[in-house]
Amino acid sequence: MIRIDVTDTRALSDAALFEQWLRRMPAERQEKVNAIRFEKGKRLSLAAGMLLEQALDAAQVTDRQMAYGENGKPYLTAAENVFFNLSHSGHYAVCALSSHDIGVDVEHLRKFRENLIRRVFLPEEVSRIRETYDNPDEGFTALWTVKESVMKFFGTGIRLMPERIRVDSFAPLRVSCEDYDCAALRFAQYPLEDGVLTACAAEGEFPERVSVMSLS
Repeated sequence: MIRIDVTDTRALSDAALFEQWLRRMPAERQEKVNAIRFEKGKRLSLAAGMLLEQALDAAQVTDRQMAYGENGKPYLTAAENVFFNLSHSGHYAVCALSSHDIGVDVEHLRKFRENLIRRVFLPEEVSRIRETYDNPDEGFTALWTVKESVMKFFGTGIRLMPERIRVDSFAPLRVSCEDYDCAALRFAQYPLEDGVLTACAAEGEFPERVSVMSLS
């Protein structure tokens, strides 16, 4: 079973609430938050940590020692059957937890400039989006989360560039890639008020809806 939690980080603009939550975090997360220069980034990192702690509590994971893969993807060293992935964008933070590998990406609705579109999307993807969506930026944002969730599933970082991931089908979502075997990958996409969240996994059942965590 897959668990996906999302939260709106704007409540953490309240300094007292921010400090209250920060004090509850493990030392490693506190250090990470404090090392971030900008307040928005601090809120996003804190919220992602909060969601992770909540999910691990629900899964009754007590040993939360972490290590990092070759490209920086974190994992739990003692919980062999618990996998997680974090993402944040705009004012959203998200945590996906599963008994198998998982990737997740959330993106605030954004404006895609033509030079970025040509660089990260394939011509057939661009054509399909412009034929399907009244507002192409909604489609490009959604498609970006698909590609990013694949990159995060494999834990490749920027070694797997988004333009090397081909979205072969929009409904259902299917992708292919010369570098990695994507045949078993499945996707769940969740529209947000002003953004999109996509989760990617090869095993496990996606929830019908995401769980929304209130920070106040």
